[in-house]
Amino acid sequence: IQAVMESALTCRDEMHDMFVTDDGAATLRVRDAGEGQAMIFLHGWALDSDMWRPQLEDLSRDHRTIAFDRRGFGLSSGEPSLAADVEDLRWLCERLDVGMAGIVGMSQGARVAARFAHDHPQRVRWLVLDGPPNLQATDRNVSLEVPLDQYRDRLTRGGLETLRREWSVHPLTRLHTRDPATHTLLRTMIDRYSGTDLTLPIEADRIALDLRTLTQPVLVINGELDTRERHAAGEQIARTIPHAQRSIVHHAGHL
Repeated sequence: IQAVMESALTCRDEMHDMFVTDDGAATLRVRDAGEGQAMIFLHGWALDSDMWRPQLEDLSRDHRTIAFDRRGFGLSSGEPSLAADVEDLRWLCERLDVGMAGIVGMSQGARVAARFAHDHPQRVRWLVLDGPPNLQATDRNVSLEVPLDQYRDRLTRGGLETLRREWSVHPLTRLHTRDPATHTLLRTMIDRYSGTDLTLPIEADRIALDLRTLTQPVLVINGELDTRERHAAGEQIARTIPHAQRSIVHHAGHL
């Protein structure tokens, strides 16, 4: 791992995977490519960093792009934890010698991005919050949209494949494109989802925060065909954060 890390730090002209161990409790899959101002990408629930593949390939021509599988998702090991995700992001910035970066967080990843910007403002140049949930509420408060208790029951009674099938037809996972490669990519990521986070105790702090404390420029994104709940959350977030604006991606859903 050390040799891979040293090589990655000196040559980032191609997209590649590397695996780095953080605190001894998790090994993270990381992608680091390109040169210039750094942009770090955080994926959503039940997905992994492969969701950013098209953006990384494009943006790494002019920027340094970094994405990683959050612990317990994709090819990363360890117990999933939003609080640990914030610490993993801080550790990666130090390990990869990233001073300030733009942070892009999608859906649940937007929770991590916003908390990181709050806790480490000196490291965040700007934020993009893509399809965020209500960041001033807990995950329990949005459980009607993503019924985590129901999914825990599905996992216990029906097994992982039953859970994956149910999540794959949820409105938040609906794709509004006919591109077969995009559909294949989504199926591949959902097939990797381990369900581990649903077997763990619910975290006491679900990273709710006071959005008025965020001082960075923020862009809030919603797909035009995203759910009503996510549109309401995006509008509220853009109104509350002092330096925020909102943009709609036409003909797109949550993903």
